[in-house]
Amino acid sequence: MPAYLHCIIEGVHLLEDRDNASHTRNLDRTLKILSSLSWSDLKTSQDVHCESSDEVAEPETQRVVKVFFATDGYVDSLAKLVDEGGLEKIRHDDESDQL
Repeated sequence: MPAYLHCIIEGVHLLEDRDNASHTRNLDRTLKILSSLSWSDLKTSQDVHCESSDEVAEPETQRVVKVFFATDGYVDSLAKLVDEGGLEKIRHDDESDQL
């Protein structure tokens, strides 16, 4: 497994349905879980150190999981996570069409 794992979830604004409260609650929970992923959540049987193996498993502190959510607009669920301190908001203004 790599030392750094970057997960990019693009188009989160397409998942939002403000007219459906149940859907919104499910989206809130899903995004909260995804935003709090840690390396221990992603362990596989290969990550477990076996005494018969010559390889030593790397400490978890050397492995990093980063989850990025990309959106083309405002998403209530993401804004809520930012307000709660669960996400850091990074704003990017696309200047590719500006000369």
